[in-house]
Amino acid sequence: MAEVVGIELSDFKSDIRHEGSSSASPFVIAVMNFKGGVAKTTLCLHLAGVLAKSGKSVLVLDFVGQLHELLAERPPELPAITSFRASDTCFRKSWPVRTEFDCILIDCNTSDYAYCASVVHQADVLIVPTPQAYMELEATYLAIEAFQRVAPQKLVILPVLVMERKRIRGSSDTRKLIDDIEQKLGCPFASSRISYKQFFSYLGVSIPGWNEKIAKPKYTVSGKTIADIDDLHCKAAVAEFNGLLAEVFELSKCGDRTHNGFHLIQ
Repeated sequence: MAEVVGIELSDFKSDIRHEGSSSASPFVIAVMNFKGGVAKTTLCLHLAGVLAKSGKSVLVLDFVGQLHELLAERPPELPAITSFRASDTCFRKSWPVRTEFDCILIDCNTSDYAYCASVVHQADVLIVPTPQAYMELEATYLAIEAFQRVAPQKLVILPVLVMERKRIRGSSDTRKLIDDIEQKLGCPFASSRISYKQFFSYLGVSIPGWNEKIAKPKYTVSGKTIADIDDLHCKAAVAEFNGLLAEVFELSKCGDRTHNGFHLIQ
């Protein structure tokens, strides 16, 4: 099983936007939305699992303050995940080690704008997951609008539909919000969708719309990401994450630094 390192940063107060980055810096993917329950944490973990299974060194930073609740309380079930709390001083002293990783994924706080502003200045790509529902899309619109005010020009903001097998027709208000995000804000939705909602909950995360009837018991207790399970459904889910990652790397134009070195699992 590939190893993923997780650091819970709910106590971190400093602004890291001025730390800068070098050509040796890893590729940074931030996942955030001001709306809770849209699969931010599990999206991060499964993206990390797919990347790690592809042979990449991955660091997951948790700004939400839930990773220790989801993972550290059950270490015997999660032998491949190392999780620890990080204070301001600890994080600032250890931040230079980021160059030892190929990719960093940041699970961002839903309510602390200072955290979000710091992350936005460090990220290469900002993924904004959202189910196709009015309240979630409205929160996504407001989040992207806020991120654009502080985002550096290089940042790619990518809204992603989750828990949907295909884009549904929806209400006129829902369709208008999607159009506004894509046209007024200039942020087209990713062509990739993460539709396998049954794989969003087996790490202990509660996701609206989760259907327990279609979940297999091994997924709820295994402590693995989809990349670690040899199952046809998991392979289909991995294909979706691969598609999303390929789109992320292409849109970011990360070139020689990381893109040419990423070979995702099939």
